[in-house]
Amino acid sequence: MSDNVVPLFGDQPQKKHLSFRKQWIIFITIVVLIFVVLFWYLLSQTTALDGVKRFFGASENDYRDIGFTLYGQSDFALVGESFAVVSQSGLQVFDVDGQMLLELSDSLMKPAVITSEGYGLMYDLGGTRAVLFDADGEILFDKRMPGRIFDASLCQEGLCALLYEGENCFTAFEVYDEEGEKRYAHHSSSAFLNTCALSPDGDNAVVGTLGQQDISFLSTARVLKPHSEGIKATYSFGTELVCALGFLGEEKIFAIGEETVFFFDIKGEKQAEHTIPWGSVRSFAVCEELLFVLYEATDKNRGCALMCFDGEGNVLSTVEAAPTARQLSASENYVCLTDDEFVSIYDVELNLRSRTANNGCLTVLARDDGTALCVGSNGTELFIP
Repeated sequence: MSDNVVPLFGDQPQKKHLSFRKQWIIFITIVVLIFVVLFWYLLSQTTALDGVKRFFGASENDYRDIGFTLYGQSDFALVGESFAVVSQSGLQVFDVDGQMLLELSDSLMKPAVITSEGYGLMYDLGGTRAVLFDADGEILFDKRMPGRIFDASLCQEGLCALLYEGENCFTAFEVYDEEGEKRYAHHSSSAFLNTCALSPDGDNAVVGTLGQQDISFLSTARVLKPHSEGIKATYSFGTELVCALGFLGEEKIFAIGEETVFFFDIKGEKQAEHTIPWGSVRSFAVCEELLFVLYEATDKNRGCALMCFDGEGNVLSTVEAAPTARQLSASENYVCLTDDEFVSIYDVELNLRSRTANNGCLTVLARDDGTALCVGSNGTELFIP
């Protein structure tokens, strides 16, 4: 029986304690993890460290040695850190030190350039040439379309869409991958298409139509699914001409009319319509899932208004702008507004962050770190707040 008795007050095993050295290792590890998480949050979720990024990552000498040539109508863009210039004489791409990475000569009608992540797409409105290139100046494809190009779009995945005059239809909408292989086509024989857009991941697309109902002009949008066939949804703009379409996220769509900004989703369901009775749309820019619209007053003595919308069409913030405000540029957490006197940089909540005199800029390009590249007829200059 004694073999089955458990002593009540026998020797208890002593608890093992971590050594002082191990405690310090755990403490330091936790502190380091906290600092890493905090640094990641400040770097990626706020603009708190952008001043540090500008101090270490931007130089007043960046872009100063770029010598580009312009002929006729021109357009400019930042492809990553590289600077792209298109004019009626062709395309040029430079790095921050002014070294030319790419030069293509051509006689273009109305050249334009758009960017997404590290991709750039040059296309000729009213012409037939389209060139997809990357930030290193490498040409990914160079196409001559069968008809005149009306519009184009580019997404983060390197997919690009081209809207052009069809051979056996009114308008052709086609999506190509970065190797120039056709992934999707939508040809319209019932109405003209005048504008298009791809979602950021390339899974959805939208095209604008110009048509007629009875004896009245009718403008609509067709929502397309590039990985399948057919029209998934439609949305009517009534008699207002829509000149641009775009996505705010993967499923929200906006349309820029002459006086109205429309918001709807890929199911064709209305989110909002916003019209200012005293003005019309002068310019717009997209920053992540936000849309910034510059409204021009009908009364020339009245200033302009800069408004920020979300994907549902809610007005998040508004600021007054000078009557001469003319151009918007957006990049990540910043919006750049240009007027005859100043170049102004705002955050996405439209708080003024910095301002400098406008010394004859043709255009100003916002950058991710809160700087802005000012482009003039005689060269470029980086504005560092």
